[in-house]
Amino acid sequence: MSTATEAVYRGMLTHPQEGAAGLAARLGLPEHRVREALDDLSAMSLIRPATDDPSRLHTVQPELAAELLLARQEAALAAQQQRLQEARAAALRLTVEVAAPAAALHGDGIEILHGTDNIQDRLVRAGSAPGTAVHACVSGRPRQSAEWRLSLPACHRVLEGGGTVRALFLDSVRTAPEPAAQVTQLASRGCRVRTAPSLPGPFLLCGRRVAFVLQQDRKGELEALVTEAPALVSLLSAQFDGLWRTAQELREPAPARGGGTVSRQEAEVLRLLLEGHTDEGVAKRLGVSHRTARRIAATVMTRLGARSRFQAGAIAALRGLIRE
Repeated sequence: MSTATEAVYRGMLTHPQEGAAGLAARLGLPEHRVREALDDLSAMSLIRPATDDPSRLHTVQPELAAELLLARQEAALAAQQQRLQEARAAALRLTVEVAAPAAALHGDGIEILHGTDNIQDRLVRAGSAPGTAVHACVSGRPRQSAEWRLSLPACHRVLEGGGTVRALFLDSVRTAPEPAAQVTQLASRGCRVRTAPSLPGPFLLCGRRVAFVLQQDRKGELEALVTEAPALVSLLSAQFDGLWRTAQELREPAPARGGGTVSRQEAEVLRLLLEGHTDEGVAKRLGVSHRTARRIAATVMTRLGARSRFQAGAIAALRGLIRE
C-alpha cells in the first residue's frame, strides 16, 4: 500500500462522511490522487459500497483490513512459489528435450526411444534389479493416455520383482470407476499411491539413476527421453519429492468441503484461472475433459459470486482458498 493510499484509508476511518473532494482538502492531496487511492482500496476490498446506502462507502476496520492484506500477500506468495516450481519443471523438460539429440549423437548418457514397445524394453532393463525403487509421475487422462498404459504395467513389474514403487496420479482418478479400480489394485500390491489436483508432464525414475521423460512426438506417438545424467536425474527427483509432499494418500478420504471452502480440484482450477489458463489448459492439467473443466469453473464462479473467471481466482486468493 502506498503512502497516499494509506493516508486516504486513515482519513476515511476518521472522517467516514467525507467524499473525495473533502478528503483531498483535509489531506492536502490532489483530488485525482485521492480517487486513485479509493480505487486501490476498493481493489484490496478495504472499502465497499455500504449495504444500507450504496452511494456511501463503508471502510473496513483496521483489524479485518490487516487480515485481508496479509491473506492477499500470502496468496500472492503462494502463487509465485507455484509459478517458480512450474518454471523449473518447464526449464528442466526443455533442457532434456534440447540436449537429447546432441547427447544421443555424442553418447552423453541421453537417448531417445520411440514407440511403447521400445520404451517398455528399456524400462524392464532399468527396473529389473532386485530392490529397485521406482518413482512415477503419471499424468494424463487414462483412456487417452499412452503414458498411463505404459506406466502402470511398469509399476506392476517392479513390484513383482521385489522392488518398491511410489506413484503420483491426478485427483480425477478417484472419481472415475475404471482408473480408480486400477490404481486401487496397484496400491493393494504394495505401491504407495498419492494424488494431486494437477501434475506436470509424466516421467519415471528408476533407482534415482535413470529418468524417463515421456511425451508425444510430432506424429502423436509416445516417445521417451532417457537420461542417466546425474544433474538432470537429481532435478527430476527433487521435483517428484516436492509433488509427493503436498499430494494426498489414496487411502485418505477426499477433504470435506464446508460452505465457505472449495475442494482441492476446485482450488486448483481457481489457481489456474487466476494465472490465465484456458479451458483446454485447465483440462489438460487436471486430466479431465474440456466440458468438465468448464463445469467446475462455472460452479466455483457461482459459489464465489464472481462475474468473471479471473475474478473468481482473485476472490479465492484473497480468501486463502488457493493451495500453496
